[in-house]
Amino acid sequence: MFTGRQSAEGRARPYRRFSSLREAVLFAVEGQPAALICTTIETEDARLQNNEIRALYDSAEFRAAMTGT
Repeated sequence: MFTGRQSAEGRARPYRRFSSLREAVLFAVEGQPAALICTTIETEDARLQNNEIRALYDSAEFRAAMTGT
């Protein structure tokens, strides 16, 4: 997960690694909601921007996986 914007000097954005997409999405939405607008999650198969992260978090499938149903 990358948070924040790239600086004018070209420095890399801060990043954090997670063992699963679920953990990254939870952290992005619940752990730092104010920074979500500048957040990108990269996986082997996809690159999710803030609106896609929020849509995944709000999806019925994701919520069911969180509750174990």
